[in-house]
Amino acid sequence: MTSIKSMSKRMKSTIVALTALAVIGGSSMTMAGSKHERFGQGMNLEKMKVVLDLTEEQVDQLQPMFDARKEARKTSRTEHKALMKQLKTVVEKGGSQEDLELLAEQVAVQSKARFLQRAAMLMSVRDVLTEEQRIKAEKLRSMKMRNLGDRKGHGIEHDRQVSAL
Repeated sequence: MTSIKSMSKRMKSTIVALTALAVIGGSSMTMAGSKHERFGQGMNLEKMKVVLDLTEEQVDQLQPMFDARKEARKTSRTEHKALMKQLKTVVEKGGSQEDLELLAEQVAVQSKARFLQRAAMLMSVRDVLTEEQRIKAEKLRSMKMRNLGDRKGHGIEHDRQVSAL
């Protein structure tokens, strides 16, 4: 086995790029997921309406927020795909470390923007809910976090927990 010191700069760059591609590509696959995996992920207005007993006025206030979020997510996915395409090009053409760092910065900026959009959405939704609905939503969120590693958490037992709230 060759040591890292003895590898050529080009080979090191290629390994770094391929590793980045695997990590970032894997995260984009997780972000997309299959329909089955996505169901129950994030906020869904129809589920919120039932589980939190939203009024029609609340639904009318929340609907534009959810529509805007949907469009923002489409844009984000398109931008992410473009970055992955650029990364593939850099790797295939043997780009420089600077090229990789530039792409990494762009991915970081995009990730930060998604994080801030999500936080703003959560805060906006929170402002529309009553105190009782906020408490119930927080209980549901904490249940989801506990069951995050357990994909079976969205079966019968999960339904019992939700109906008990």
